This record gives sequence, structure tokens and C-alpha cells, in this order.
Amino acid sequence: MTQVTARREGGDYTLVMEGHATGSPQVCAGASSIASSLKNYLRNEKNVVVHQIVEGSGRFEARFSGAEAAEAAWKMAVIGLISLSKAAPEIVRVDVKIS
Repeated sequence: MTQVTARREGGDYTLVMEGHATGSPQVCAGASSIASSLKNYLRNEKNVVVHQIVEGSGRFEARFSGAEAAEAAWKMAVIGLISLSKAAPEIVRVDVKIS
């Protein structure tokens, strides 16, 4: 099971992915691609402040802030992960909190 926690607090954004998409190489590849794309975008976008990016076996965490560029990147990743969870709810769970 991959548990995704996505948080938005004002202009601060967090995305944490924990666990493995065991049993589905396609879901694993999809989740990994979203995480990798977000990481690469954050490292190359001048209008985003990256506070932390952590990668490891079964774990990805990104904490960043900014205006439109940060919000767009966060939304893209969250929408992609929600799409994965709808396709494979037994493998991916997404918890989104906005405050």
C-alpha cells in the first residue's frame, strides 16, 4: 500500500508518499513517475523555494513554497496520485488537507 499525504497551508506545500505499490508494476511506475517529475520541476523552477526533498526506498517527501508555480506543481502531482488511487484503491490511498 502506498499512502500519500498532501498538505497545503497558504503558500506552503507538502507531499509525502510512503510504502510500495506491491502487486502492480504499473501503479508503482505511475507513482514513481509523478514523484520524479515533481522533484525535477521543483529543482528547476526559479519561482519555487524547496525546503526539503527526501527520497528513499518506499518514501518520497517534498516540502516547498511559492505562489502560482508551487501551487500548479502540487496540484498536478495530487491530481495524478488521486487518479492512481481511483484506478487502484487497494494499492494507493491519498489524504489531502487544505488550510
